[in-house]
Amino acid sequence: MTSAAVLPLDADLVDRLQSVFALDAATIAERLHPDFNRYFGRFLGNPAALNAYLDEVRYLCRAGRLAGHVLDLASGFGLAAICMRALGVEEVTGLDLVETKAVTAHKLAERVRVNRCNFLLGNAAAIPLADASVDGVMIKDAASHFRYPGQVYAEVSRVLKPGGRMVLSDDRNALNEWVRLATERLWEVTETGSPDELAKLGLSIGYTKMRRDYIAHRFPSLDDRQADWIARRTRGYTYLMLDTTVPRLLEDQSTALAPAANCINPENEIVQERLLDPMELCRELSQHGLKAGLVPTSVWDGRMAKRRGSRWRGLWLRRLARMLWSTRIVRTRLIKRTADFLIAARKR
Repeated sequence: MTSAAVLPLDADLVDRLQSVFALDAATIAERLHPDFNRYFGRFLGNPAALNAYLDEVRYLCRAGRLAGHVLDLASGFGLAAICMRALGVEEVTGLDLVETKAVTAHKLAERVRVNRCNFLLGNAAAIPLADASVDGVMIKDAASHFRYPGQVYAEVSRVLKPGGRMVLSDDRNALNEWVRLATERLWEVTETGSPDELAKLGLSIGYTKMRRDYIAHRFPSLDDRQADWIARRTRGYTYLMLDTTVPRLLEDQSTALAPAANCINPENEIVQERLLDPMELCRELSQHGLKAGLVPTSVWDGRMAKRRGSRWRGLWLRRLARMLWSTRIVRTRLIKRTADFLIAARKR
């Protein structure tokens, strides 16, 4: 297994990735998928943006000490997985619940001619890999979308080899006031936003209307007023939950079922940005045999800040922050100041 500290760069693979983003948006939409541009449009014709993304993936690999065979859980369009291979991780398997993303990731991998980088369609709560089959797991910007997080972390522990490593990063830090407000606004837009607002999220209709249309179809005896009222009353419910909840509401009974999340796609059951308390999450991971701890995000890394053009005062403050990270009160205050958080874990 290659040491996680080495991470030799495959410059040719990086060049092939850059060539993809040298294409125009229309060509990428045709050859990969239109939604690829919504996620990575900022990379088009902007090599520095891809290099910064590569730096972030490198930082995560080092923080998590990832090496050998790594599972990229909820891998999306596959860019992070391919970047891991470019950084010297020996083998990467990507897994995503959305077929469009898994298929597009495979197309991207073929286009840049990367080997030992495979993409699977599947649920993170039921990972289609054998016990103790991977050396590491990366969960990048995905934990806030899991429908059943406890099951996911149990599965991560199952597929990791003894002593295997996991790194988890997310930008839905419940301890940060700005993140809480921004997330609540996002939930409202996702539920009832205008067509233009929804289009920016890759949605054609909001979740409230999705529930309303399902209720009207599933329970045709309801009039429009009833369907609208129940759709508003059942935020955070999936279609399956509506099947049992609607009859109870019509009988003037309590719903009995708690919402699956504050905001969830009722059809595919993907959570729209769950707020996460990073300290509580560390405790939850420990219940699944993962010794987890919070580590500084790249915001507090002096080397990355220097590459981004930070002045000496910013570099000094970052160095001081990292020196004092082990002090609980300082660590807590720093975590509250940033939108992102980073957890590194080891299977016991």
